Amino acid sequence: MAQAVPPALPADSGRGLSVGLLTVGPGEEVWELWGHNTIVVTDRDHGLSQSYNWGLFDFRQENFILRFARGQMWYSMGARRTDRDLALYVYRDRSMVLQDLALTPGQGAALQEFLAWNDIPANRGYHYNYYLDNCSTRVRDAIDGALSGQLKARFDTMPSGHTWRWETRRILGWNLPLYVAINLALGHPVDTGMTAWQSMFLPRRLEEYLRNARVVDVSGQDVPLVRGTEDLNRSSRFVDPAAPKATWVPLALGGLLMGTMLAWLGGAASTSRRARRWFGALAGAWSFLAGFLGLLLLFLWFLTDHWSSRQNENVLLLTPLSLALVVLIPLALRGRAGAGRASLTLASAVAGCAALALVIKVLPWFHQYNLELIALILPVHAGVLAGLRRAVAAA
Repeated sequence: MAQAVPPALPADSGRGLSVGLLTVGPGEEVWELWGHNTIVVTDRDHGLSQSYNWGLFDFRQENFILRFARGQMWYSMGARRTDRDLALYVYRDRSMVLQDLALTPGQGAALQEFLAWNDIPANRGYHYNYYLDNCSTRVRDAIDGALSGQLKARFDTMPSGHTWRWETRRILGWNLPLYVAINLALGHPVDTGMTAWQSMFLPRRLEEYLRNARVVDVSGQDVPLVRGTEDLNRSSRFVDPAAPKATWVPLALGGLLMGTMLAWLGGAASTSRRARRWFGALAGAWSFLAGFLGLLLLFLWFLTDHWSSRQNENVLLLTPLSLALVVLIPLALRGRAGAGRASLTLASAVAGCAALALVIKVLPWFHQYNLELIALILPVHAGVLAGLRRAVAAA
């Protein structure tokens, strides 16, 4: 996204600089759910304040969708006047907290010099990763660079007490379809515990850890990094949840309801043409969705740079084998020779793979958090199998 190059602050004006961390709460758009942050540098001597932001992207960039699918998103850094940033976030009803960082004049000048260099058009772009290299980790690293690595030294061995998935579930739990879609795509890597340093991929966590952080100043004393905090705005609509929402009940009930309906429709197919048509349509639609998503999960695992989608146990819940049922189920319901047995064999294999996803949970190597997804998907596969068995027997 094209941005005007702001005037660089003079590097020798360190004594007139103040540096702040601006943390912005969640907003309405999907990409705003995680929150946002920027580095605010104010030159009191020249009456200039700039907000440096690493979260810029453009839907119009070449091959944006393909880059997104392959995990090769291209983001950029940019700067603009702080008052314009604040006005935008107030307009969008997003919470804002500004922390005044106790950097020495030399540290402030070094940070400003780095930011000015990073804002040169040739230096702005970077390959974005939602968990490992994003708009918050870039802010974290820039501040840590000015502090000569003191933050990483203190926080990189401190356990956060949470996993990447826990944080993802916490943020997305309010939107069940999005919650299911994202968690289906995430594999083993996000179920490992994060250090405090890693958890700062979220703006909220960076703000929280810096709140109580202490650093060594030029005199060798251990001092608080944040010398003042100001609440600039409180959203009236958007809340950053404290913990994941309970999603077990709706997912398990949804799976049980769909599976029971499919089994019932298959049983009624022998006496009702309408029930046979509905069973064929619903079982075929589910099989297409399951098979397509199975291909997508394999694509994400093996053919993209999505680190978070590797070693995904959900490939047992959703397999490309289901795609064959889209053809076999209608043929079996019409009594075509061989189609009934083939469809039953394949439906048994699909349901068996989903059951295997549950059974392997007793083994320590399969620790992926997906039991609630199993509770959603396994009953549906079982319903297709039970309904198909009864329908084929009556055909």
